[in-house]
Amino acid sequence: MVHGVPAGTFGDLATTSFYPTKNLGGFGDGGAVICRDTELRQQVAELAQYGWSDRYVVSTPNGINSRLDEIQAIVLSHMERNLDQDNGVRRSIVSRYSRALGPSRHMIHADDQRFIGHLAIMVTPTPGADISWLNNAGVATGIHYPIPDHRQPGWLGLVEPRNLPITEFLAEHIVTLPCFPQMTESEITTVVTALEQIP
Repeated sequence: MVHGVPAGTFGDLATTSFYPTKNLGGFGDGGAVICRDTELRQQVAELAQYGWSDRYVVSTPNGINSRLDEIQAIVLSHMERNLDQDNGVRRSIVSRYSRALGPSRHMIHADDQRFIGHLAIMVTPTPGADISWLNNAGVATGIHYPIPDHRQPGWLGLVEPRNLPITEFLAEHIVTLPCFPQMTESEITTVVTALEQIP
């Protein structure tokens, strides 16, 4: 939400991922393109279905088979009904993690409705040691994402070299903690206790 306007509803075109771990996730990969402009929407629709302007008529080059299947659509339709409530649960989980941390660590979050909390990201001076501590306490961890986009090997030569010290610092100092609306109170408490006790 930006100035009361939901993400994906401003601008000429927006994309969203329905990857299973996202806030609105399906049983498998999927996504959507949201268009304000009718002509642009038609072009996107053609690209997503072989480039067809009509059945078996390829009018748009580079079309692919990229339609969302009916089962995913049903799952997403059901999940969407609880999206605001689930986002509130995510915010609450991240807020609890934040309160559990000592002064040398913090969560990337905001205490307002704009923050959704798709991922619970802790910034720490000692990610390796913290990961070991948390894993030993029964808390699964991850790193989203260890290589910044501008350092991805497959993009060398395509992207002008940049010095992004904050991005690079965060890539080396973040740990992803469990955060999803179906977490039980026991699971959340396990994470909170482990965070409170990090040496």
